Amino acid sequence: MSHTAFDLVIKGGTIVNEDSEVVADVGIRGEQIAAIGVDLSGNEVIDATGHYLLPGGVDPHVHFSAYDAPPEPAWVDDFGSGSRAAAAGGITTVGHMSYPWYEQTLGETIARDQALAERDGIIDFAFHPVLTNPETQPISEIPELAAKGHTTLKYFMSLGKYMSDPAPYVHAMRLSRQADMPVLIHCED
Repeated sequence: MSHTAFDLVIKGGTIVNEDSEVVADVGIRGEQIAAIGVDLSGNEVIDATGHYLLPGGVDPHVHFSAYDAPPEPAWVDDFGSGSRAAAAGGITTVGHMSYPWYEQTLGETIARDQALAERDGIIDFAFHPVLTNPETQPISEIPELAAKGHTTLKYFMSLGKYMSDPAPYVHAMRLSRQADMPVLIHCED
């Protein structure tokens, strides 16, 4: 195909897609596949002869903690170790459940986790903001979050005041529907 130099060329692997297998080179510029062909050249070359090249997987539901996170909730992996473990298993994108700290808004929670993912992560991230308390997390932010590409919202029927006053959560669900933003509900009730 082309003899244009790429940042990275993965040579001679068997590329597997949903409908075909082909032995070819993959030319990468930055973080994007820029070409698939033969005899590609690059600044760095990986010989993949005899190996399969598969699309990266997506794990839509992960829980990562931050180094400086409050004690609850806390999980085993942080953004660095968790994204490295995912990459080792062929996962290139994860959907992280973003829980607020103290009284953070949905937007503040997403901004915090995005910064941690950019600082420590090595894969791509999507973020699922978790609505724990509509009194401190204005649900009016939902359309704005959807417009910024955050495509889901999560809440628990056992957290906040859901059991005594579900109306704000129902309103959040309606706002999410208007924004084409599915709601992930932890259904304890």
